[in-house]
Amino acid sequence: MAADRHQRRRDPGGHARHLALKGQYSSQYHLILAAAALALLPLIVIFLLFQRHIVRSIALTGLK
Repeated sequence: MAADRHQRRRDPGGHARHLALKGQYSSQYHLILAAAALALLPLIVIFLLFQRHIVRSIALTGLK
């Protein structure tokens, strides 16, 4: 108990906050980032397939 108080005095924000957030309020960032990457894959594939058409239409809308 005494060591715990001394640890919090030396490191008021980092370690104590990390221990307090383990559990209900922690996030599994590796799973979130993996799901985000998988969600972006179809969009990237569609863009690569239609890149020529997308770029041409953007260029034509800029002409007057």
